[in-house]
Amino acid sequence: MTLRIKDIFPDHGIKAEKKCTQSTLAFAPLEPYSANPLIRELMGLNGAQLLFRPKILPQHLLKAKEWQFWEKIKHITKIKTPSGKKVYDGIQLIARPDDPIRPAVEFINANAKKMEISFIDLNFCCPGYKVLPQKRGGELLKTPDLVIKVISRVLKYSDLPISMKIRKGYTQDDNPIELCRRIRKEFGKNIGWISLNRAPVKMAGVNMQHIQNDLSSFQEAYEAVEGVIPILANGGISDVCQLQNIVQNTNVSGIMIGRAAMGNSRIFYKASQFFQPNLLAKDWTIEQELQNLFLLVNKYKRGPSGRWVSIGNLKRILFFYIKAFYERRSQQIPKGYGFSKWNQTSFSKESLIATLINIFPSIPKLTWQHWLAFL
Repeated sequence: MTLRIKDIFPDHGIKAEKKCTQSTLAFAPLEPYSANPLIRELMGLNGAQLLFRPKILPQHLLKAKEWQFWEKIKHITKIKTPSGKKVYDGIQLIARPDDPIRPAVEFINANAKKMEISFIDLNFCCPGYKVLPQKRGGELLKTPDLVIKVISRVLKYSDLPISMKIRKGYTQDDNPIELCRRIRKEFGKNIGWISLNRAPVKMAGVNMQHIQNDLSSFQEAYEAVEGVIPILANGGISDVCQLQNIVQNTNVSGIMIGRAAMGNSRIFYKASQFFQPNLLAKDWTIEQELQNLFLLVNKYKRGPSGRWVSIGNLKRILFFYIKAFYERRSQQIPKGYGFSKWNQTSFSKESLIATLINIFPSIPKLTWQHWLAFL
């Protein structure tokens, strides 16, 4: 599906008075969960217009089987957000200059239509302890010249729009100004957008509450690119009130949400309602949220995509619904169902149903049996 930047950011460049009428919503590349096309589709149906497969190295891309990274959303051309917007699915590369960038990008070009990839996103933000020693991801922020070299090489060979994800800097004392200025100067409108995580790469000793209250990095990035490149705000955005604060007090063109949307895809719908108050109100009971999930489970259960709704994968998805359900009520997750215990437990179909009845007592056994009949 052809992606035109002006279709994604129709308000970009006209927010000089900080009056936001629209803002693009994106579901962050969240490893390993966004590899699951069911999860990406669920976020799109609730309002996320930009979706991302998780990061992959260029050399791994060239060696991997299709199912390891290419899994596409079924019938994506028919999927629309609640506002009626098209949904676009991209792939994220995490590269350094000496990687096989050219063959990887040419491989994406050749397979983009078949695998319904609309853009390439570059990862300069990953703080993973296995990634940083390889001089990838967030480590490159320490050497902006390397960031520029990667962008330049990908742009040289790509037929698709290019975006990137960065952080405010390597440490809490850093800011994104100089890097964003260079990106604007070197590439200008050739960059589709920049997603900016307001947290630094190194989080040791950093107060997360302080980060969630900080809007300065977003505005600094916007001013550094002089409004030429759309900025997406990311990092610690866990509810619609925070989203509203960002779009009303900065010039960002969009909002990217990751972990806070897991088990809580309603956050995208509620964000869409903020921008379009005429959207119909929805019944957001846990029963309805799970019903929406299992409608997609039914869609993906047949054929090769069925692996995404195996007991193991479904168990991992359901944990986030459990977590979100009890957090909304300011209650502790029932004893024995914490993240580690839940993921270490092996379930049969029958034991999973029995456990879910205990966790969600308002949902009858017959409903769970109907939802999980395919297992």
